[in-house]
Amino acid sequence: MVRPGPRDRLRGGGAWWIVSWSWRPDHVRELGGDRLLIRLAMAAGVWLVAVILAVGWLRGRAPAQLLLVATAAELGALYYTSTTDWGWAVAIPESSPILTRLAQEKDVGKVAGLLSDIPLRLGMAPIFPYTGFEAPPPHPSLAAMAQRGALSHINGFDFSYYGATHGVWDENDRIVPDFAETLLVGRDEALDRLIHKPAGAPAHATWRLVRFKKPAPRIRAYVHPPYLRNERQRSLASELPPRDQTPRATLAEVTSWDGRTATVDHDGSCDVVLVRTYYPGWTYRIDDGPERPVADVERGVQAAHVPGAGVHRVTFAYRPTYRTSTIVASAGALLLALATLVREKTRRSPPRKTDADRQDDRAEQHGLGGGRESGGEPREA
Repeated sequence: MVRPGPRDRLRGGGAWWIVSWSWRPDHVRELGGDRLLIRLAMAAGVWLVAVILAVGWLRGRAPAQLLLVATAAELGALYYTSTTDWGWAVAIPESSPILTRLAQEKDVGKVAGLLSDIPLRLGMAPIFPYTGFEAPPPHPSLAAMAQRGALSHINGFDFSYYGATHGVWDENDRIVPDFAETLLVGRDEALDRLIHKPAGAPAHATWRLVRFKKPAPRIRAYVHPPYLRNERQRSLASELPPRDQTPRATLAEVTSWDGRTATVDHDGSCDVVLVRTYYPGWTYRIDDGPERPVADVERGVQAAHVPGAGVHRVTFAYRPTYRTSTIVASAGALLLALATLVREKTRRSPPRKTDADRQDDRAEQHGLGGGRESGGEPREA
């Protein structure tokens, strides 16, 4: 009897972990309850077919095009048998009373609540868009504004500070605080289908659209220096000399803002604070001057220091910090893929025939035998 080796034990442990993980009660509930076996069987089936096709391709019995078609079919099968319940498309905003009312509102800033990325379909911005990866601070605060119970647990100043003007929640948020007013309450079958519900939640809910009473402007000029949130920036600011010798402004105002450039009228040095999440790569430029990195201030937003006095244009821009290395890596991967395809095509292509080979083929077709001796030299007539 052959005793299992370390690799066999590792494979067995991995298989046991996968099966035990799949049968946990919370995972069974999320994966579909009584449909769990169907989904596991579908996953096992497509992976088995994938292994067979991969082996066939490695042995030269399956073309590469077949792998591409099989991959698309495999992803489609897994996608449409996942935990998402697929149905007919929902036309928005006309099929939703809440979204129809929201679309009729003027001067809508960011939308808080449970809508996730749906406001993007209406030309609006969600307070916390879904990106699929963990975002840097201050996103934990913004993420809380997109959860159930946010109206009763979060201060109204937070909604106002980050530019939220409206919000949509279900019946779990029945108490509307003083800093918000209710615009519409009622059933909404479209939102019942579109909004994710926790396990055990009722199929239908009562939805509420609220408007915040005192939304703050997205960009503003600060007479007093804003609080530097980043520890490194605070230490550098304490060690460096003052950024300019002009006195602080007594009056500073943002007179225009087009989403990229702000016009600031000030009688001394000031700071322009933009309620946009700080992230490396964001810069600002004063008039036609050089680009400078924005500061990370207060609640994780951006700030630009504007020295001197008068009317100045402050333009914000973003350039990925790893753009050059990303371009080089992408170009290298593309060249490697093209080289692999060319090599594979060359390896599978038959060798080109010479004129002598073609004469031999014609002679064999007419029953005359080859035109060469066994040594490879042509026979003399």
